[in-house]
Amino acid sequence: MKKLAYTLLGVLFITSLQAQKLIKCDENTTYWAIADGKTNYVLQLSGKVQTTSKETLIAVDTKALQYLLLDKKPYEALLEEKSDLGLLIAQATRELEFFSGRFKKQLKGQMQKLVLDDKTAALLWWFEMPEGMNKSITQQLFLSVVINDKILGLASVQAKEQKFEDIKDFLAKVMNTLTKVRSKRKLKRICK
Repeated sequence: MKKLAYTLLGVLFITSLQAQKLIKCDENTTYWAIADGKTNYVLQLSGKVQTTSKETLIAVDTKALQYLLLDKKPYEALLEEKSDLGLLIAQATRELEFFSGRFKKQLKGQMQKLVLDDKTAALLWWFEMPEGMNKSITQQLFLSVVINDKILGLASVQAKEQKFEDIKDFLAKVMNTLTKVRSKRKLKRICK
């Protein structure tokens, strides 16, 4: 991780690595632009940001941060009554089934509704890492919102030395900065 950090010290403004578009404004402020056609979903990050070899994963200080951008239609089909919270629960349930299959163990997920600063409904959900999978990671946490025809999810892990509330607050803080930018000119001037 330190080697990667030193490599990134020379990056001043825009860094692109596959789907990672980071716009560094100063030492403590970076924007992460997630492209979806002509729209960019932009998140403000505070702290030292580092890229990784995975296109949807970065590190912010000592925390991993990953995004998932999905079409909401497949989840709408699972619901009789359509609501944003219902969609988020359906998506989280499907993801939990996926992780259970991946880890070959039935995971017990937990969910909590959050309301963001702009009154948007969000779903926080998490599960404990199965025993023996990763000694340094205790839980995986996810925070998702519905944006128009998409579901945007942010994910992080809780390491043994970290507190659940700190990771939850980190995800909420980042999600609270979410803005949509449709103009390339506005995206280029985001630091001003």
